[in-house]
This record gives sequence, structure tokens and C-alpha cells, in this order.
Amino acid sequence: MVGRRRSFRSTEEGEAAVGVGKHVLIDVFEVPFEVLDNEKLVLQCLIRAASKAGATILHSFVHHFEPHGVSCVVVISESHFSIHTWPERLYAAVDLFTCGDSVDLDVAVQEILQFLKGNPKVLVLERGDVHDRRLGTSPDFRFV
Repeated sequence: MVGRRRSFRSTEEGEAAVGVGKHVLIDVFEVPFEVLDNEKLVLQCLIRAASKAGATILHSFVHHFEPHGVSCVVVISESHFSIHTWPERLYAAVDLFTCGDSVDLDVAVQEILQFLKGNPKVLVLERGDVHDRRLGTSPDFRFV
């Protein structure tokens, strides 16, 4: 699904590097309410995904909102993994960002999707790639 990354160092002959990392954004719909509202299980999921993917875990934080919802972040030496949930919408937003090529994002994504048991939409971006036109180049970007 995501694929192992190639090295992001500069190549021979002075060619520019491809980028600094991969950023995986996943919207997951139709996730059971009980899964999305359990901060302990969400944190365990992210830690398990990071560990199985070969990431180096530095810190983790989880917050349960009232009346429901969870935000969880696992900071890894390669960057971060996070999940934010809206149980009332049966929805989770997943954000996985890694630098270098030591983390197997396919393993992390599969672990998280197996836990959430919903319908995912996945977007993968190469970060720091000056040639990636999907991100646009306008300095005038505004939220509308």
C-alpha cells in the first residue's frame, strides 16, 4: 500500500534529493464507537504500530475529550504518529510522518487499520520534494 521508501540523500552527479520523508494521511470511516472512545486502546494501537514498524519511540501522549473523543500522539525519533477520533461520527483521522527509510509504513498502516476496522481513504505524500506539484507552489495560500 505505502511501500518502503528509498533513501532521500542526494544522488551522484549533484542531483537534488527526492525529499525528506513520507507523510501518510488516513481518513477512516464507520469505525465502532467503542474503539474510537477508548484512549487506552488507541494509545496501545499507535505504540504497537510504531514498534512493529521499526520506529524508535520517544514519548507518547493521549487525551480523552468530554463527552467523547481521543487525541493520541506518539513521538518517534523518525517524526510522529497520531490518531484523532470523533466517535459521534464513527470517524478517525490518522497521521503518520517519518523521515529516513528505517520505518516500514506498510506495517504501521496495516496494524492501525486492523485495529480501527473501518473504511479507509489513504493519501501518501513525499515531504520536502521540490518537484512534487500536488502540494502547489503558491505563497498566497489561504483557507477558504
